[in-house]
Amino acid sequence: MAELGNPAGEPPQHISPFIGREDELAKLASLFANQRIVNLPGPPGRGKSCLALEFAHRYRGRFPDGVTWVDLGNSTGYSGIAEAIAAALQLSQVRDQLVLQTVTGALREQQMLLVVDDCTESADDCEAVFSYLLEHCKHLKILATSVCHLGSNDWCNWVVPPLALNMEEPTGDDDAVRLFATSAEGAGTPLLLDQETVCQVRDICAQVGCEPQYIKWAAGRLAVYTPEEIAEQLRMWAEGHGGESPSGTLADEQHIGHWLKHLLGLAPQEQALLARLAIFPGSFSRASAEAVCTDDGMRADVHWLIPLLHRRSLIDVEPGDGARRYRLHPVLRKHCLRGILTEVDLEELRAQRLRWLELLAERAGTGLRGPDQAKILAEVQREYGTLQAALRELTPVDADRGLQLIVALWRFWEVRGYWAQAREHLESLLQTITTAASPVRVSALTLLGYLATLQGDYVAARGRFSEAETNLAKTTSQLDALRLLICRGLLDLMQGYVERAIAQLMDAAARAGHVGDHLIMSAALRTLAAADRIHAIEHYISSLDIDRALQDDWGIAFAQLRLAQLELKRGGTACVESAGERLRESLRLRWELRHWRGVAACIEDLAWVATEKIAYCRAARLFEAAEYLRLRWNVTLSPAIAEEHEKYLRRVHKALVANCAATQL
Repeated sequence: MAELGNPAGEPPQHISPFIGREDELAKLASLFANQRIVNLPGPPGRGKSCLALEFAHRYRGRFPDGVTWVDLGNSTGYSGIAEAIAAALQLSQVRDQLVLQTVTGALREQQMLLVVDDCTESADDCEAVFSYLLEHCKHLKILATSVCHLGSNDWCNWVVPPLALNMEEPTGDDDAVRLFATSAEGAGTPLLLDQETVCQVRDICAQVGCEPQYIKWAAGRLAVYTPEEIAEQLRMWAEGHGGESPSGTLADEQHIGHWLKHLLGLAPQEQALLARLAIFPGSFSRASAEAVCTDDGMRADVHWLIPLLHRRSLIDVEPGDGARRYRLHPVLRKHCLRGILTEVDLEELRAQRLRWLELLAERAGTGLRGPDQAKILAEVQREYGTLQAALRELTPVDADRGLQLIVALWRFWEVRGYWAQAREHLESLLQTITTAASPVRVSALTLLGYLATLQGDYVAARGRFSEAETNLAKTTSQLDALRLLICRGLLDLMQGYVERAIAQLMDAAARAGHVGDHLIMSAALRTLAAADRIHAIEHYISSLDIDRALQDDWGIAFAQLRLAQLELKRGGTACVESAGERLRESLRLRWELRHWRGVAACIEDLAWVATEKIAYCRAARLFEAAEYLRLRWNVTLSPAIAEEHEKYLRRVHKALVANCAATQL
């Protein structure tokens, strides 16, 4: 199952080479021999996250259920932390459960290491969440990073030391010197470490307190200054500030900011771009930086400024294929947002970011329902952190635009399983809109009710649909009316009002066909097939034909899975072969769309196919894989599917036991 890894919770790769810290890694390993939670407190720039990441990669084999990485950089509050952990575990909220209860259910028996990075902004809430998880998940272990100490006296807080530098025996083998040299080489200014240069580099490292991030920033200036000049400027800076060096303590943050601005000699354009890039909470591309962070006077400079800032170790390049993406270091981002480098108009930057996201959503609105679905989903996923931040920071004036943005990405929330997050944003924005005449209100209420239906919150869904119907009289949108009709039909079906559901869905399909909206017609037919069991195959085939004409991979994958299940119920060699072909196509499409819950469903049903073909060993392996995926992503089987699952599982078990007995004879 290694190739089916969970990208959201996988520990990321190091952005730059990891240097040294062997003693610290060994110390961490020894701490976890007796501790269930270890927090790494220390000042910004100390390298806590890099140490935790290296430990996660190097020691993951010690944890039978692996390591999950959770970045809290954009999450605050008790519920935000729980949602970040759930997102890393690829969990969808279970009906009638709080998010933390869903997380606890998934981790209860897991022998896993949960690495939670950047707990500083919500330290008290992190303590509450960690305490709950440790109490209810007896085998779970947690590694956290934070500027401050966490928990009570029985929690282990181990302060990460600065990089090693032996002042008594000058060599080039010290971790601090090696990091400086590696950073210089990465910036395109390799050093020849003769004895004189080593002494100068050691001087630089000592004056910045051997703090890893500040060593990298100092090395980034080698394109302008020699090591001797950098060391001399550091001494002059310290003398002008009462002998204090810009080391990474909380009390020195202001000094560090001035060091970046004055000592490193950033040009005005570099300062301006760095300050504006802080609007991105996560990674960004050159195109997004150009769209959001530049005015007419700077637009042409971005293409050479960003590589220059990267060579100076002020922004990092994220590993991965495709277009290059960058990330501002968290410490530097905080300085930029405080206006230490240069004053920035955050409101204007947020407005530009919103306009750029609206353009992205406009492209996605049609792209998410055509042949480029996988590409568009991946593009929106890359900007998910920025999207979340923009929605949280919207002013009441822009609430309508926020609702339009969320509605335009309807398919993204649905496929990626971000149901709770989308509901939270919709609820918050709808509360800020005082007028019921908002043009997007009906669509937003319909989406809110649909997401509540997916989560099993039927009372809330019914209320939102009723509110949407009340507002429907204020709009002439046929799309809104048809969407609401389909979603209400789905809710009726889920609550057992089958006849009413069939009537609504048939009406929706007929009206969609009359106005020529094939996307809506296909959605109506797929939902109708689930309600009208007598004509289910006919409805699914009609939906499949429409989806193939539209090249709607999501619709094709859905219809093929359901048709395969119906053919397996029919039985017979031809039906089993056909079901296998349908499932393989559905699995391929869901894999491309990164719809992990759908991948689990396809593998489960392929196990049924293998059972029908009397390939019991293959069926057992597929059942095991499906079970792993369901546990990993907290997927609960519906009663009907669970009944079929048990029937096939008993059949496989009986056959394997009989085969084992025959082999022994």
